[in-house]
Amino acid sequence: MPLTTTTPRRGQVGGMLSAGESVLTSSGRSTTPFPQLSFGTNRKAIATVKLVDGWLRENAIAESEARGDGFNAPIFRHSRAEALQQAEKACMEEYLFGEQPPIFRSIFAPDRTAVAA
Repeated sequence: MPLTTTTPRRGQVGGMLSAGESVLTSSGRSTTPFPQLSFGTNRKAIATVKLVDGWLRENAIAESEARGDGFNAPIFRHSRAEALQQAEKACMEEYLFGEQPPIFRSIFAPDRTAVAA
């Protein structure tokens, strides 16, 4: 069976992802592959939730750093990976897949152009 390469689809807030799927963020970056889901036992379910939370956090950090977002990057970086609150998860998902305004560099930085959203 021949392998077919498909372009990643754009991720959506509230959208469902399959294990191993990479999607595009609102800025066009590709995410890391979505983790494998396993809910066979309570222990597996807890581990799966932690894996998904870690995936969301790491991709939000990577997205904010790639955009040069000096406001959100430290917030995402300092969130507690082992115990993300629902509001933090919603914020990270919106940051990755929702509409984002352009990031403007500091007026004290040598390059004063806006980074595309």
